[in-house]
Amino acid sequence: MNGVHNWNGVYSIEMFQDDSLVYQFEMESFSFAESRYINAHLDYEEQVTKKSYFNRCYILPGNNLTTYPYQINHGVINLHKNKASKIEMRTRDIAGNLSKLIFWVKRKTVEPKDDGKTFNYILPYDQENIVQNDYFKAHFPNGSFYENLYLKYSSTAERSTGYYSSVHHLHDYKTPVHKYFSLAIKPRSLPDELHEKAFIAYCDKDNKISSFGGKWKDGMLQAMVRDLGDFCIMVDEVPPVIKPIHYQRNMKSFSKMTFKITDNIETTGRARGLKYKARVDGQWILMEYDAKKDLLIYRFDNRIAAGEHQLVLELWDNRNNKTIFEGSFVR
Repeated sequence: MNGVHNWNGVYSIEMFQDDSLVYQFEMESFSFAESRYINAHLDYEEQVTKKSYFNRCYILPGNNLTTYPYQINHGVINLHKNKASKIEMRTRDIAGNLSKLIFWVKRKTVEPKDDGKTFNYILPYDQENIVQNDYFKAHFPNGSFYENLYLKYSSTAERSTGYYSSVHHLHDYKTPVHKYFSLAIKPRSLPDELHEKAFIAYCDKDNKISSFGGKWKDGMLQAMVRDLGDFCIMVDEVPPVIKPIHYQRNMKSFSKMTFKITDNIETTGRARGLKYKARVDGQWILMEYDAKKDLLIYRFDNRIAAGEHQLVLELWDNRNNKTIFEGSFVR
């Protein structure tokens, strides 16, 4: 698009085999409920590992996007050993500008090879699936995947400080999951007094720990997750932090007071984030939360009169570790 610095995706893609249309994609519109199916349209592994965006020119069986006006055999084409097929790709932008690419392909004999990939389970995309042993359980509802998954699972006994279970390696982060699924882990050597501080920890590709929260059920810590990768039980006893940004004793010239709130462990999935409560002179006040900037903001109005006031700001993290900020100010 002329005059803009950002890249825009193509509006439509058509694929022809021997001059016959076999696949059509058109980004006219789709419902918000379909948004996550974009993970099935893109090459998800390329997107999460290299931040590259490749459109699939075939439709995965569990992809329910309504952006394919026409397709034969989901866009999967038949090739022959001794006869080349003409493939023509046509792409258009929203203004109708057209680009074409024509090439010829034929099938050759593919020698089987051992790529080193192994799996423990075959999970059909259109069925409910369970992966379970004495210390771990993952329950996937029907429609969790976009195609059959050859899933690899293993566990590692982790004895380092801060780990209270084995690390369960549930496939890898390069495979998308469409629906939340239940994941449960049995702890190892977790003191009773730390049960309420325990959470399902997820270690991402950059070794960053995030929390899916968790509730105890039948001796296992359970959470709803929507990622594959490495999971274990960890504990959080560190209270969140409240840092005044626009706050001082004399607030007469201020139109608002602002506090930055942070925690040592980021929550993800359906886990509750930071929870707060603010009172002035014992009366609850409504504060705005800017999640992108981690800011709590209170804009002064005529409900806080001139004079001296007492502020109490309470903050809880997902494991109910608590911080209290108290101060007095003058309006």
